[in-house]
Amino acid sequence: MKYNRLALAMALLTAITTSSSVVAKDRSSDSKRVFVEQNTTQSKHWAHGGFRGPRLSNSDVDFSNCREIAGGIVVDKSEVSSLIPNDVSVNSLTDMGFEFDGSDNLGMLIIRSLQCEAIQVTDAKGRVKTDENVAVAHLGTPINTSNLPATTFNLDGVNGADFNIYTLSYQTSSRAYYGAMARMGMKTAKFNKHMMNVQVDTTPGTCDVAQLSVNIPGNSDYSFSIFGEVVQATAECNPGGASFTANWWSS
Repeated sequence: MKYNRLALAMALLTAITTSSSVVAKDRSSDSKRVFVEQNTTQSKHWAHGGFRGPRLSNSDVDFSNCREIAGGIVVDKSEVSSLIPNDVSVNSLTDMGFEFDGSDNLGMLIIRSLQCEAIQVTDAKGRVKTDENVAVAHLGTPINTSNLPATTFNLDGVNGADFNIYTLSYQTSSRAYYGAMARMGMKTAKFNKHMMNVQVDTTPGTCDVAQLSVNIPGNSDYSFSIFGEVVQATAECNPGGASFTANWWSS
């Protein structure tokens, strides 16, 4: 199944200023420290007292002044289901509360893309690497997590969140951040140095729209481009901001 060069309706896209992590927790427009650890549906790396599988390690990641856009596109539910493990159930539009004739057979792809002034990574050995002006983009589909282990990334210790999403693709132009993802076993992570998330304010000093251009190039099924006008995401133009929590899962 090909989603190359996804054409997303701009009406579905919202630009917000925030920070994000492997499990996206939207809070503030300033710097934020995140302990990078993978939510997983399969974590059996140890058996019979010996080591099996890749040796994993965690990292501390600081995100500084990240701008984010998030949106979605309707797709065939059966095609999306074929891309993820059999024990994970893809939510239909009906499951998500969008009920109409045919909604049982439709699912959704969720796209999030960030541009960060800096991402700093401290690995398990205390080594620090910093990348400036980098992008992150992840794409996945909403899933039912009732049969998955509870995630530690929610304050209540269960899987309840605004969105629970299975990660199909997680790309970044930060070598340091990609290294953190690879060390902790994120198999869908990919380094892509040509990613771009650019927002241009054509009317400085006013609460107006801005020009947004997001490009995730390459031959991947999950390459895409987004362009058009978005409402500016500044504290002055959006008092109180927008906040939601999304758990991004991966095996």
